[in-house]
Amino acid sequence: MSDFLGKSRIANAAAIKTNVGSFGTRIRYWNAFDRFCLFCEKEFHCQKVQNISAKHVYAYVEKLKSKGASPATIRTELCGIRFFYKICGGKNKLPENKSLKLLPREIGVVNRAWLVAEINKAISVADAMGRTDVVFGIRIGWRFGLRIHEIAKLRVEDVTRAVTRGEVCVKGKGGYVRSIPVETPQQKKLLSDLYKYARMNNLQPGDCLISENKYRGIDKEIKSLKNWVINNRKKFTYRNRTKFVGENEKPRMETLTWHGLRYTYAQERKQRLIDSGVKDVERNLSESLGHHRVSVTKIYTAEKKHK
Repeated sequence: MSDFLGKSRIANAAAIKTNVGSFGTRIRYWNAFDRFCLFCEKEFHCQKVQNISAKHVYAYVEKLKSKGASPATIRTELCGIRFFYKICGGKNKLPENKSLKLLPREIGVVNRAWLVAEINKAISVADAMGRTDVVFGIRIGWRFGLRIHEIAKLRVEDVTRAVTRGEVCVKGKGGYVRSIPVETPQQKKLLSDLYKYARMNNLQPGDCLISENKYRGIDKEIKSLKNWVINNRKKFTYRNRTKFVGENEKPRMETLTWHGLRYTYAQERKQRLIDSGVKDVERNLSESLGHHRVSVTKIYTAEKKHK
């Protein structure tokens, strides 16, 4: 039995178990492979992995380009396609990135941050749909800058400690633990709301707040949160959002993604640090985001990169 199930008959028929790479990476790669196989079924009437060849990859990449996918997104899709194509028995040689004429990877040239009005609208939409997990997820990402998997893993005991210690401690990428300071009334209100929610639902200290406390409950919640934004973002995305750009600021990305909430947190906290007269603002911000490198943190700020 395969680790994952997708929408494509080709992918589901060929999939096998694999423990290569992290579970999160396998999910990302599987979803990319599933999307590609579905494209091959619809556009070329492919029936099995062995029928997939270079022409299918060329056509799929052109489709992604026409839809405005970034070079980084296309490269990630191709990594997933090649990964599962090989382990599922594909024998044809797929084209390399160089022959696909991909533009150079551009990092940190656009501002992915959500507008505050978009955040508030998204919360209203989620609340009307009864998606308490999404409401809290958006608020946590906005107020504390947590990554989506950190949000899904947040436990009752983490909130309890944050209330008493004045900082939220999370284990992020690579197992690194970082502390995010509780500095604003909005952050304190969110922690209070999370604590009340946990008590009302009889959650225990070790229970996750918004994820189901069962096998792969966290992974399912991550997928659910991502899908919610993808399926509903038209309801809260400002049509003219790209016009909300200040002088010497990066252009705004047209499409909202869950990760963009971390950008909003970073930009708001940077301004708070500046207003408070904190020394070494970027280093302070970098630590709260879990980067430990100022160069990476600059990707999240709104200012244009000076050449």
